[in-house]
Order: sequence, then C-alpha cells, then structure tokens
Amino acid sequence: MKCPNCHDRKHIDVEIAGKQRRMAVKYGWIHGEIYSLKPEFDQALEWATELGIPVREVLRAIEHAGWKSVKKNNSIPGGR
Repeated sequence: MKCPNCHDRKHIDVEIAGKQRRMAVKYGWIHGEIYSLKPEFDQALEWATELGIPVREVLRAIEHAGWKSVKKNNSIPGGR
C-alpha cells in the first residue's frame, strides 16, 4: 500500500535571466492533491552562484515554475 502523503521527485524547466535549466523538485501529495513543492537546495545554490544572485531568488523561481506547471497540467510533471 502506498503511503497517503508521499513525495515524488520530478524535473521541471526553469528560466532565470534568459538562462534555462532543468531542476529537481519534490512534490508532496495527499490523496492525489499536491500540497507542497520544494526545490532541491544544492542545485539551486549551484545555479545561484553561477548567476551571481541570491539563492532565495533561484528557489522562488523554481517554486513558481513548479506551481505553474502543476496548474497548467493539473498534475505533477512527468506523471503520477
């Protein structure tokens, strides 16, 4: 039996300052409904360092792209 509040890790396309990257995001869901979305911090930190911007801005951009993808597709990117 699957747990009622599991996490799936998927990848989404994110654009910041005209540069694109595929980033890992963990989605939390309960009974088929997504309740949380969390970017992988280490990836965000690496990209923020490359771009020369605060990691918080990268995390927000990833979260925004993730929620946008969920709303557009009405599901977790890559299936569930």
